[in-house]
Amino acid sequence: MRTSFFSVGVIKSVNRLFLSIVNRCIAPLILSTSDPEFFDIQDENHGAGDSGSTISTNTVQFERIIWLQQYHRGRDSDLPGGKVMNASEQIDEMISGLTDWRGKVLAKLRRIIHEADPEIIEEWKWRGAPVFSDHGIVCVANAFKDKVKLTFYDGASLPDPNKLFNSGLEGKKWRTIDFYEGDKVNESALKVLVRVGVDFNKAKGKKKAVK
Repeated sequence: MRTSFFSVGVIKSVNRLFLSIVNRCIAPLILSTSDPEFFDIQDENHGAGDSGSTISTNTVQFERIIWLQQYHRGRDSDLPGGKVMNASEQIDEMISGLTDWRGKVLAKLRRIIHEADPEIIEEWKWRGAPVFSDHGIVCVANAFKDKVKLTFYDGASLPDPNKLFNSGLEGKKWRTIDFYEGDKVNESALKVLVRVGVDFNKAKGKKKAVK
């Protein structure tokens, strides 16, 4: 029994050492040699109408972006006293930590999304991405080195008469609005797009219920 207990202790210590090496050495190395844009949304997924259980390349790539960004920010979701921040508090911290134009743009986009849909729910996914959901994911916001990216989860299926989407236009599922420093935000058009995204999620949910 003592030998077994000792072995478990050694294994736990080795695991902690391994994770420490990954966090302190390997992750910074990846950041120094990788451009997050290389892992940008390529829409190599199965399309908006696919109901298969296979995780799309799209999702894996986006999770890797966020994983890299999380290490880059060096953020922690824990508050003093062992309390864990909720999604809205984590988004608050993310925005306050961006002291340049990106923080202002993220704050504005967040406000517009809530004004467009007061029922929107804030979530914190993929180790560091502000996600806005209503009957499913509507859009995902994040800050990169030179831009703020707002990705609509089912953007390829949404009408965009105001031509807000300017990235990922050839994809089968997602569409993105990239905001660069100095870009103006078309608030009224963006609100319409958010509402259309919510309506699409609701309609998609009804179709699933009928099946």
